[in-house]
Amino acid sequence: MKKIKFSFFVFILIFAFGDSYSQKLPKAVLTVCENTDEDSNPINPRTTLKVGEHVVFQISFPEKYKISREKEPAQFIIAWEVFKVNDEGQDEKNVTDLRMIANSLFRKYATAEFQTFSYPGKYRVYALPWEMRDDNYKTGNYKDYFGKTEIEVVE
Repeated sequence: MKKIKFSFFVFILIFAFGDSYSQKLPKAVLTVCENTDEDSNPINPRTTLKVGEHVVFQISFPEKYKISREKEPAQFIIAWEVFKVNDEGQDEKNVTDLRMIANSLFRKYATAEFQTFSYPGKYRVYALPWEMRDDNYKTGNYKDYFGKTEIEVVE
């Protein structure tokens, strides 16, 4: 009987506080753009760009991003992962892995530095929590992320 009571107690604790240990990722719109304004709004969004053209990555959440039930901003890290896409539409090769330290309770985030692509082809850009990325930078094809987009780089 003690074992059942203890199991029930543990179940209630996990159920009551479960969202502090796991979190559904909110979906955001990821945009590749020429730049962003002072409010992190995209300037000249792009789906096609030329080799060597400077762009930034920007995500916009439908509402303020909260890590849990926080009332004060908390730091978290956004991973910006870029993969070259093969002819079958699968992520083939990691070409960029950026890390951005951000504060929660905002709706929009953008990379501070410009990005360029050296080779023509199709690319997929992901924004996801740093701890959810592939440490080996090999697989890509993420199923859970804040946002993703595809771009084509031409000569």
